[in-house]
Amino acid sequence: MAGGVAALASRLTARVGRVGARVAVAQQRACALTVIQSVHQNDQRTMTSRLPVTVAVLSRGERSSLATVLEGVLSCSPAPATVRLIWSGERDAMPVLPASVEVETIEPDLFDHGGTRQLALEGCRTDILALLSDDAEPVRRDWLEAMCRPFRDPFVAAVYGRQIARKDSNAAERVFRRVRYPETSRAIELEEVMFGGEIDLPVSNANAAYRVRLIRGLGGFPRRCTYGEDRVTAAAALSAGWRVVYAADASVWHSHELAWPEMFRRGRYAGALSRSIAATSGGSARRSIWRGGLLAWRMVKSAWGLGGAEAVLGVAAASFARGLGYALGRLQSSGEAGPCATG
Repeated sequence: MAGGVAALASRLTARVGRVGARVAVAQQRACALTVIQSVHQNDQRTMTSRLPVTVAVLSRGERSSLATVLEGVLSCSPAPATVRLIWSGERDAMPVLPASVEVETIEPDLFDHGGTRQLALEGCRTDILALLSDDAEPVRRDWLEAMCRPFRDPFVAAVYGRQIARKDSNAAERVFRRVRYPETSRAIELEEVMFGGEIDLPVSNANAAYRVRLIRGLGGFPRRCTYGEDRVTAAAALSAGWRVVYAADASVWHSHELAWPEMFRRGRYAGALSRSIAATSGGSARRSIWRGGLLAWRMVKSAWGLGGAEAVLGVAAASFARGLGYALGRLQSSGEAGPCATG
């Protein structure tokens, strides 16, 4: 009898603890809601003029597509309030820019994926910060409006847009973008960010937007981060009770022609990042690798419909390089540093 009472008391205590946690999150949301009400009101007033958004394009000067990307941003309707270029290339290599583009330069050896995004966040004077890489070109003029639309929900902290491979991309790249960035918008859940494989998650700062005050309140982007600052930030927002959205209608042209060693390196970075995040949340390496295997199978099936046996061979080879790197990164010693600080 006493044992039964003790067990019942233990279950009640656990339930009270869970309720208390939910109350704490609700109180946090309520406090933040009073701060960001003006953002929601601004969204309604400015959809037909300028959006309360800063678009920051990040460039190391290695790609010739920068001018096209800036042109696409400046032609958006509605237009952004501010367009900034964060330049980390050689100073004498900077192209001639439109007069309306603000420029901030940093030394090339100081480049850091998390640090440059944090620099854009710190200098942002608008409610929303949208990020583009210098090879991610908006597909349509309403790209920015589509990216901002989910922020009408005041609890949305981050939005990630779709990436479509350019028409001249090889089959492996087209299939990878098609499977990882599908045509349907959806909410992104904490479980898949924490426990899933980064390789099948439509989260990328190549095409993203953030509610500035919320991200600042979470500590901003991780610094000294060579890979995965987007996933770390999404995980922090979801863990704090905010929402994260994948917006398929906010699409950009974005693809790479990667050699096998680079695919392997990126896969290994993704695996190491998953291991680092799982170390703080109890994720399973076997489960994560299983998800990666399922993604590879979906890619092979998609490749068959795209180009038959030849496309399947290309996708299989690329999937093997990425998957092998991911598995090694995921299974490496927990004492080895990951590519991005997650603490």
